[in-house]
Amino acid sequence: MKFVEYTKDKEIGIVTMNRPKLNALNLEMMDELAETWKNIENDVHIRVCILTGKGRSYCVGFDMKDIDQGKFAPSMLQTMMPQPFSPSSVSKPVIAAINGLAVGAGFDFMAMDTDILVSAQNATFAMPEVIYGMATLGSTFISANIPRPIAMELALTGDSISAQRAYEVGLVNRVVSSSDLMQTCLELARKIASNSPTAVKQSKQNVLQASFANLAARVQETFAAKQQPLVDSSSAGIAAFVRKEKPVW
Repeated sequence: MKFVEYTKDKEIGIVTMNRPKLNALNLEMMDELAETWKNIENDVHIRVCILTGKGRSYCVGFDMKDIDQGKFAPSMLQTMMPQPFSPSSVSKPVIAAINGLAVGAGFDFMAMDTDILVSAQNATFAMPEVIYGMATLGSTFISANIPRPIAMELALTGDSISAQRAYEVGLVNRVVSSSDLMQTCLELARKIASNSPTAVKQSKQNVLQASFANLAARVQETFAAKQQPLVDSSSAGIAAFVRKEKPVW
């Protein structure tokens, strides 16, 4: 594959996003991720996965140039059902090894759609969609994990937060040094893999059903995405980003 690396460590599958320019998601990378998750789901020998990024970024979300060129449709970004490229599409536990920037869909889908999050100390998290004229599609993911005022601040300001702040508000399980990141995730993965695969799978589903945002909220957000353009009518924010200018609303 061109943008996704997949290796195995006994019963652990390790998925690494590796696309130049901070692991931004384009259509080809999303297809490769979808294929990888499908292979993991069908591999009876894999019991748990680790998802990480190559370089200084975990994932900075959807490629803004592709959005500007109209390559992303709202129907691709529904939150009612697991997206094929998202780690939520696999029933086996997924541990996120957040090695750097986790921004936009890299935060919403690729990080918050995992089951356990371990962050390097230098990682940062943000939902900057409003800065570029987009409504966040991550509210159901974030609000299921942290208090509403914190989620609201992230969604409405677009500000980033540090790994330590993410830990304090409950967005990540652990914060470790960059050098300890993968070893910490592997230790967690081995503990999970040592348990009954059937019990682990059902336990994951039980926790998701008990704690995730209610279906009505997901339906409403998806309905809004279908009814509205992915970006506002002027596309000022996306176009300004591509030109490296400040948007004028």
